[in-house]
Amino acid sequence: MSSKRLSRLGALAALLLMLTTLWTPGPASAVDVADAGPTAPNAATTADADKTGAATGALLSDAASSDRRVVLILAPFLRWEDIEATTTPQLWEAARTGAVGDINARSRVKEEDGAPSLAEGVLTISSGAWPYVDAVAYAAFEGSELFGYTKVSSAYKRILSGNMEDDDIAYLGLPRTVAANAGNSFTVIPGTLGSAIEAAGGVTAAIGNSDLGYSTDVQRYLRPAALAAMNESGFVHYGAISPELLKENSEMPYGVQTDLEAMESEMALVADELAPAAPGLLVVDPGDGYRARTAAADAVASVADEQWLFSLGVLDDTYGLARQYFPEATIIVASQASRSWTLEREGFGPLLVTGPGISSGLLSSDSTHRVGLVTNLDLTATILALCGVDQPVQVLGTQLHLATADSEGPLTPGRLPTGAAADSDLALASRLDLLKKMNDTAISVEVMRPVIMSTTVWAAVAVLAAGALVVTFAERRWRSLTIGILKTAL
Repeated sequence: MSSKRLSRLGALAALLLMLTTLWTPGPASAVDVADAGPTAPNAATTADADKTGAATGALLSDAASSDRRVVLILAPFLRWEDIEATTTPQLWEAARTGAVGDINARSRVKEEDGAPSLAEGVLTISSGAWPYVDAVAYAAFEGSELFGYTKVSSAYKRILSGNMEDDDIAYLGLPRTVAANAGNSFTVIPGTLGSAIEAAGGVTAAIGNSDLGYSTDVQRYLRPAALAAMNESGFVHYGAISPELLKENSEMPYGVQTDLEAMESEMALVADELAPAAPGLLVVDPGDGYRARTAAADAVASVADEQWLFSLGVLDDTYGLARQYFPEATIIVASQASRSWTLEREGFGPLLVTGPGISSGLLSSDSTHRVGLVTNLDLTATILALCGVDQPVQVLGTQLHLATADSEGPLTPGRLPTGAAADSDLALASRLDLLKKMNDTAISVEVMRPVIMSTTVWAAVAVLAAGALVVTFAERRWRSLTIGILKTAL
């Protein structure tokens, strides 16, 4: 065989090797969704079950009341199946009378047990862009808590710049988080949301504690509310996130549960501090939901289910407290780190928005162009708009709006009822059915995508290999025929 032919075959073999190495996908993940930014190709593609024309309706910021305060309640791992009239009656009523949608808050970062990262979710809301997370970054602390041998009110000076003299909370993990995003393809500035609100004359606050108690000899801190509400210096003006918000309960994960009375006291204090006419954001973390799901693997199924059910009750009561102390404000309940516990895949989670002027219906945004589907980035943009604050250029999302209603025809996912019919149980059932199917479709696509891509790539490899063989033997055969013809002619 000639050296030229060998070099051709070698180049073809190298090409085949490169194809199999670069194009054969690994386990399905949401990395491509996160990296894609606010348009989220997977979110749009997997929502094809509803292509009923995501016509733009009223912006939530235009429909909301003159109260410029927003209460954001974090609901990690919440699914639509968890919201029922019997177990979570206040959230059920919120879903019936308010605006609802699926939120794409899937993360590229995974925790030790493979669960999606709650920290990434709240940092996304804080920065308005897709961040990287440093898993060993320090947590947020109240100024009165100890950090090492000194109080945080003094210890922060060796870590953070600025002055927390008038602030209650400091996020000591800010330097590591900023460093982790130095090479990010997006402009990620943690604290963008809080700083924008403060620059407009408003304040932010954080209440809640998701600490996991003691595992072996190390206490694991997690205070996600502070990460969502902080400014660019890492400070939060008002709030409480210490273990003072917890109380002992030997039957709950890590032996603790959220103390609702303590939560109510803090919420009442913040309600007095946040003026309705000024921009204000309160981020609330009920806490027990994160602990319940994190500890589920260490308990038998029946015990884990009871603990999760208990946490849903705490979430429901937290929403009720927010409605009680902020009756004129816009309240948002946002699932984070959503996951299907049967398929072990990330999916979309529930998003509920209620408040004076907010009509019932399905949410949408220009980021997804799909009725009922929005992203975490849209949450940042919408909170700013509801507070009457201009959106910084680094915030990538777009404002949420209600999908255009259509009162004619049967009650199908493509036809959204108006008026009193929109508040009916039948209308809610129709909306939730659509949102559940959208999530199921997304997960199904994630499951099948690696199989389809692998099959396609290997089919292409087989075709190229067959072509290489055909070219090799055809060249040999054509050369023999040519020599024979020439001999005959001569």
